[in-house]
Amino acid sequence: VKNWQAPPDMKAASIRYLSRKLIISSRPESKALQFKYRAYDPDEAEATLQKVIDVYTDYHHERIREQALAVTAYLESQLGEVKEQLEESELKLLRFKESDRIDIILLDGNSKAGGNGKPVYAGQSNSLLGVTDSLLVQDHLKTYILAMEDELSKLRSEYTESHPRILTLK
Repeated sequence: VKNWQAPPDMKAASIRYLSRKLIISSRPESKALQFKYRAYDPDEAEATLQKVIDVYTDYHHERIREQALAVTAYLESQLGEVKEQLEESELKLLRFKESDRIDIILLDGNSKAGGNGKPVYAGQSNSLLGVTDSLLVQDHLKTYILAMEDELSKLRSEYTESHPRILTLK
């Protein structure tokens, strides 16, 4: 034996052969791929193209699965932290609601004035006075009320008083 040669790598030889005969192209505006394969035997061309498409499809789907698993793993890793933040925010909101209640119902339905000449409200806190004394807030509330009254009058011209939207606006 003069020359010992390693047996040919059949996989590499197949890839080289296939790469000379196979053309894959796509258009920039599309995700679709076009596969072309040149062979003398049409049955061989069809079988080869079908195998190439099957292998590519499996590869593509595996990449999508890997990406989905990575996203899922990331979201699961963040779930505990976000849940903790949500619970903390809910606790802060509950504390705020308990300490700074803003009820705008007069104590006895009459416009009684407190020691400072302003009406006394049930559950009144310092923040209520700041909100109700704000001319900007009052203007926004007036604008909102006028818009709702306008919408109510339009709805009344089109529907009966029992229409759900009219009942909601009353």
